[in-house]
Amino acid sequence: MKHLNKLEICSITYFLMRACFMGISLNIILNLTKQDSYISILLGSILGFIPLLLYLYIIKDKKDLNLKDYLKKQNKYIGSIIWIIMFIFTLLYTSYIYHQFTHFVQIEYLSKTPRFIILLAFLIPLLYIVKKGIKVIAEVSTILFYFSVILLVITLSSLIFQINIENILPIFTNKNNVFNSSLTYISFNVIPIFFLTNLPYKKENNYQKVIIKTYILSSIILFITTFLTISILGINLTKAYIYPEFHLLKQVSVIGFLGHLESILAFQGIFDSFIMLTINLYFLSTFINYKYITEICFIIFLITYLFSNTLLNYEFIIYGSIITYLILPIFVIVYKKIKSKILHI
Repeated sequence: MKHLNKLEICSITYFLMRACFMGISLNIILNLTKQDSYISILLGSILGFIPLLLYLYIIKDKKDLNLKDYLKKQNKYIGSIIWIIMFIFTLLYTSYIYHQFTHFVQIEYLSKTPRFIILLAFLIPLLYIVKKGIKVIAEVSTILFYFSVILLVITLSSLIFQINIENILPIFTNKNNVFNSSLTYISFNVIPIFFLTNLPYKKENNYQKVIIKTYILSSIILFITTFLTISILGINLTKAYIYPEFHLLKQVSVIGFLGHLESILAFQGIFDSFIMLTINLYFLSTFINYKYITEICFIIFLITYLFSNTLLNYEFIIYGSIITYLILPIFVIVYKKIKSKILHI
């Protein structure tokens, strides 16, 4: 199996953390904590070290095992139930991300294009890349990472001088909801790191430090993004938009150049979602025979097209993510520890 290098691990972690931010977690957090939203991001980033360290432990403990085999190794029957739950929920989770991703593209870029066509247009390159294997996914991620960083630098350097501190005042007016908002942040922007647990690593790459450093960097970027959005647009205007980050980009000017520049800069969000979808599909393919990846993509396409407005909602994703990618892994680790102690008595 081809292993990932440090930069590839870094780029994938970066995209996984950012993918659910635009149009999903930030909107929910803004509605809960308004101008205190950046505080929720900060608290969520600190608390997020708990699931992060859990996932790093799993990566280290499972060694070269597939996650499915690792789960079954602890207990054949319990492990089988857990991986089936993970597989089913990940199908729904991926469908939700696919829905949000294509919804953004349709609203901001292709408003006159039928949804069916947009879903199909992105499904084809997703399927093609995933079929090429994790190494190609990682290489594409690295290339897009360079572009994303360049666009990010352009954005931040242009917006930093437009901050209006009055827009974030008064602070702590919604402190009762800060904790709940931080859990939303963890659910959408930290827990996706779980998908790293099934990637191939080399011990000598010191992947743990790479993931932790990328986690801190990505957290800082999301914090700054939230702060800039509120301080420049103001909370009322920010909440009025479905994608406030996209409209924030309209404030960007480069050497006096304006006019649809936000459409180019918004490709950051497209890169984020695209890479996350490829990683999710790869994750699903490792749970079953890899040759069925086409069927998996077709199922996700059907779920997204037929049930996205009824079956998939953010509350289901939040609670489902916490149970599937946090509580169940904790249960597995605790079970493993107890089993190990019993065997040594």
